[in-house]
Amino acid sequence: VYIEDGNYSFVAPKKINFVKYTMIASVMQQILSHQMKYLFTELPAVTQWFSELQVMDEEEAYLLSMKLEPRNTNEALETLLLTEANLQKELNEIKVQNDSLAMREKEHSALIENLTAQLREQRRFLTTAQSHDQTLLKRYSVQLRDERREEVDYNLLVPSLDTKVAL
Repeated sequence: VYIEDGNYSFVAPKKINFVKYTMIASVMQQILSHQMKYLFTELPAVTQWFSELQVMDEEEAYLLSMKLEPRNTNEALETLLLTEANLQKELNEIKVQNDSLAMREKEHSALIENLTAQLREQRRFLTTAQSHDQTLLKRYSVQLRDERREEVDYNLLVPSLDTKVAL
């Protein structure tokens, strides 16, 4: 609203332009009618976020503005095309790396499967060997027990030398 600039304050010497001031009062009333008090509850997280917000200096803001809305559209188009080409190149390099990683993953998976199969086979062998060892141990224990019984029985049957001399 250009009430102040488009209308004279005085219509004649020492005569106030009441129409101008009536228009200003009307606009002021409209503004005041829309104003009200808001009761906001302070949120510490929001307050902290705003207090830690970093503000750009004038040069950074200008460079960002020129990047977003350049003055020379041809130059901006060239820059965008160059940026797109660079991004496409980076994307292709990432795809190659991704393919390489996928191949390595397959190799590692195959190696893990092979090692897991070998480990199962070794466990099976150890379980069989352990079972065989336990069987042998039982046989040896039974054999040793039987031999001891025979010795005890033999000692009971054969009189000792002291007993023979006494006879």
